[in-house]
Amino acid sequence: MFSASAAEVLAYLYPTQATQFRAWAEEAAVSRIYGGIHWRFDAEVGLNQGKKVAEYTVNKAKLDGAD
Repeated sequence: MFSASAAEVLAYLYPTQATQFRAWAEEAAVSRIYGGIHWRFDAEVGLNQGKKVAEYTVNKAKLDGAD
């Protein structure tokens, strides 16, 4: 979740590098599967939840002028 959130916020700030940020978040999620820390469904849910957290954060920043 943390990697996905960070990746999405960075993708918003640096859109030309968005693909790379998202790939790194995916790689971080998969590494936790290979490490035996999570199951695949945990990683998928975490990535989706992270994207939603980032969307909320970016929208909040737009509202308060931090954008």
